[in-house]
Amino acid sequence: MNSESCSNSFGLVRVFHTTTNAAEASSIKEHGFRDTTKAYLTDKEWTGVWLSDHPWAKDEVERDARVFELDLPEDELLKYAGDNRDSWREFLVPASVLNRYEIVADYSLTESLLLDEEVPDEDAADDALGV
Repeated sequence: MNSESCSNSFGLVRVFHTTTNAAEASSIKEHGFRDTTKAYLTDKEWTGVWLSDHPWAKDEVERDARVFELDLPEDELLKYAGDNRDSWREFLVPASVLNRYEIVADYSLTESLLLDEEVPDEDAADDALGV
C-alpha cells in the first residue's frame, strides 16, 4: 500500500493518527477519539485530534504506540486542514467529527513505516525505529 495515493475516486482521503502508547490506542478503540489541547510547536494552544495524510511516528511515543488509518470525505477533512509540509498534509479534526468514521486499519509503528515505499523491508523499518 502506498500512502501517497491518499485520495480515491469516492472523494475519500486516507489519513493516519499516531497514538502515544498502547493504552491510548485501547482507549480510542473503546471510547472513541478525544480532543487534546496543546501548543503544538507554536505559542498558540490547539484543540482537536491530529491527523496526517502520511503515517509517521511523532516524538515522545512508546514502542507499543499504534497508527490508525481512517478514510474521511475530502470535503469534510479540508475544513480542518493545517499547514502543508514538504511531503505531507496535516489536519486538526474535532473528536466529535472524527468519531463519526470508522478506523479502517490499525498498525504497529513498524508496520506503519512499511506503508512508506521508501522503507523496503521490515528490518529497515526496525532499524528506523531503533528496534
